[in-house]
Amino acid sequence: VCPPAEPECARAVVSAVDARARAVLAASGGAPLPGAASTLGRRTASSRHASVALRLSAVGSDAFAPAADGGEAAGKGTLVALSADGALAIFDGFFAAPTVGGVLSIDALASAGWLGGGGSIDVGESFTWGAGARVGILRESFTLPGLSVSAMYRGVASLTAGDMGAPPVWNAEATALSLRATLGKRIGQLDAVAGAGWDDASGAIGVVYRSTLGGIEASGVRDLDEARWSAFAGVGWTFLVFQVAGEAGWIEGGAAQASEVADRDGTDSAWFGSLSFRFTY
Repeated sequence: VCPPAEPECARAVVSAVDARARAVLAASGGAPLPGAASTLGRRTASSRHASVALRLSAVGSDAFAPAADGGEAAGKGTLVALSADGALAIFDGFFAAPTVGGVLSIDALASAGWLGGGGSIDVGESFTWGAGARVGILRESFTLPGLSVSAMYRGVASLTAGDMGAPPVWNAEATALSLRATLGKRIGQLDAVAGAGWDDASGAIGVVYRSTLGGIEASGVRDLDEARWSAFAGVGWTFLVFQVAGEAGWIEGGAAQASEVADRDGTDSAWFGSLSFRFTY
């Protein structure tokens, strides 16, 4: 990835890979549709349910941006994403028993939003998007929880950190396959949801750094792939067709990416959370 004995380059690549993985999680959150574990189903034989949510997500981190002295910027910050997430019932599924429905039901999923940094983190501003589907294993009933799995293909536009006047600087693009398994149950107006996720992110990374020989060098890496697991849980309060939901979760650290000359390898885990407002028709 980087030439031997070039710590600035190694640190910048570590920062880019770590920021890219956490940016994907900030854009996707935990459950693909916040506060909901079941597929939507139909309202009537000729009318499908649809749901739209506005979600604010944040992922905590040590500083991502490499500092001009070859180390890393001091302090902590967050990556923040504001997204609109939607779902539309496509197939109502099958009934395996009187209270066991929604088997193999299908929802179409879509997402679009904005991502940026907060605190000491500055990675510019990016557009995020996603598209995919959710498949029901069980639809929630009086006796059973809702259980579903989903897959979404996501993208995060260019992230950039650092100052070209004082390298190192990195730039990263991200596309990812995001998988989720979600379990949930409503008790009165309270919804409880928990699940696990897997995000496999890849994309081009570019680095500009000061060589140990004194010059300014550039290095490009394409299709550097990394997958990370996450876990999440949340609660929501539903009133008629509206819901307010909060979510908290954890994302594992990545595989070591830097050479032995770097003092950080990107293996730190992090916490994330979200707050959402959802309307279902």
